Amino acid sequence: MAATFGTPISAVFLVIELLLFEFRVKSLVPVAIASAIGAWMHIYLISPKPLFSTPGYNFGGLNTLPFYVLLGVISGVLGTALSRGLYKSEDLFRKIPLGQPWLPTIGGFIVGAIGFLVPQTLGVGYDVINGIIDARVAISLALLILVAKAASWMLSMGSQTSGGTLAPLFMVGSSLGLVFGTGVVTAFPSLGVPPGVFAIAAMAAVFGTASRAPFASIVFALEVTEDYQGVLPVIVTVVIAELIGEYLMADSIMTEKLTRRGLRVRHIYEYNPLRQIRISKLMSPLVAVDAKESVLEIFRKMNDPHHHLARRKRVVVLKDGNAIGVAERSQLYEGASKADPQLTVEAICSSSFLAIREDEFGFEALRLMTLNNVAFLVVVDKDNKPVGYVSRGDLIRAQRDKIADDTIVEKGRWSNLFGK
Repeated sequence: MAATFGTPISAVFLVIELLLFEFRVKSLVPVAIASAIGAWMHIYLISPKPLFSTPGYNFGGLNTLPFYVLLGVISGVLGTALSRGLYKSEDLFRKIPLGQPWLPTIGGFIVGAIGFLVPQTLGVGYDVINGIIDARVAISLALLILVAKAASWMLSMGSQTSGGTLAPLFMVGSSLGLVFGTGVVTAFPSLGVPPGVFAIAAMAAVFGTASRAPFASIVFALEVTEDYQGVLPVIVTVVIAELIGEYLMADSIMTEKLTRRGLRVRHIYEYNPLRQIRISKLMSPLVAVDAKESVLEIFRKMNDPHHHLARRKRVVVLKDGNAIGVAERSQLYEGASKADPQLTVEAICSSSFLAIREDEFGFEALRLMTLNNVAFLVVVDKDNKPVGYVSRGDLIRAQRDKIADDTIVEKGRWSNLFGK
């Protein structure tokens, strides 16, 4: 992307949002270096100028904000429709009892027929996109390009023909913006903004919605035009479109195929509560018995519904204030079955257990449990004195608030309108 369009910053964001799904130094450094080198090659081999030149548009003031919001809504719907339409087209071609090379041949014939009628849809279309952004394309032609390019792209990709995604979505999005902008300027000439500004905003918004890469889309629109005065309108349009896409579809155009194969790739950046909450906030109170206590007496207490040991799965065994083992309920039951009043819990407890400091974070407990396949850890203080224990249930409860929040925000009620 950096070498093709000369947009190194948006290339980094695109990789993070669509491929890495993380923001860590070990991932950022190689991506940033590769993007910088690619952008240098673009400058030396292609051109130091922006791919899409603009005359330095006036993007308007606060009075234009409602129009950018409305454009964001329309762009969100269009981006979702393109994403869903692509895979509906693929499903349609799969029903045809033909394989390679006939399906791509049919797709190529359709693309050729559409291109014969609307030649602007053929090729990568950078000149066409530039003309749309500069408002050098008539509104009737822009509307025709919008419909024809969308159909051509969905049918060609659906027929298993190899092709790109960025340029087609940019062309469709910019066409939508020009049509919308021309209508707004015609109805409200006092706004004082040219139609091309809406083309830039919609170009970013449609791609951002379909790919679920809003940050990359915002930065791309600014880098590829070098018209940084449009940062606020572009941000508004893209985030509104992203909000619409969030409610209308669960997957992006990039991850839908993986989901169909059983691999769900989440596009949401989210925090992990276990990396932020310390064990002292997660742990359960210490349930301990003295090492010299009789197994029969402990078992009796565990079966007394009014005792604090009632229904406990395990107890920590203490000797001189230190944890020397853990007795599971099954071990106590087996020991009690011997009916030996002299049998102490020290004799039957397991001395093999893992401990964790109370000032560690919850993720460390999860790591230890996973690597060692254990269900709980004894929690100790700085003096290695037991103060509690943390179980898998405690870790699950730490996720409760986050899961409740995700249930409300992550998936909208209208996603079924578009097949998800």
